[in-house]
Amino acid sequence: MNHSISPSELRDRIESRDFNRIASYLRTCESDQRMAFLEACIKGDGPVVRMALATVNSAKESSKLFRLGLESIQTPDSTTTKLWVEFGVKKLGARKAIRAIRDFLETKPYVVDMAVYWLPSMIAKDAPGWMELKELSVAATQAGAIKPSMTTTTPDGKVLFHDCYSDYQAPNT
Repeated sequence: MNHSISPSELRDRIESRDFNRIASYLRTCESDQRMAFLEACIKGDGPVVRMALATVNSAKESSKLFRLGLESIQTPDSTTTKLWVEFGVKKLGARKAIRAIRDFLETKPYVVDMAVYWLPSMIAKDAPGWMELKELSVAATQAGAIKPSMTTTTPDGKVLFHDCYSDYQAPNT
């Protein structure tokens, strides 16, 4: 493995030329080397997801990275969840991504909640996967994973939205 490129390079924002250099390097790697590199990088941040989108073409690799990416989300983080859900839909297809997301209903309900929020923007209503999304939404609602939006109204009639996870406590794992 070429040691001139390290996983730490992806932990910070990277410029386009650096992204292209790392992506080119990863495309030349064997599957196990590429996966080891990307797995070492996973912290749920955008550059890692972008890099995985650009370099991983295997369904097996995509599935593993998608699950690791969702698992890496330790706090309710809508942007990170969106990036990983988008990765799953693009690389695995909506149905497989939704099945994988469903597996987190008991262990990481906040990931499922945020995934259900983002998925309708990624799946057309007439596309395969739409019914699975509706079923996941129902299951998540029944399990209490879907947090209602929190609002207050000021005396002058303005509606203020609040973080529905402001009191969230991560389970001890």
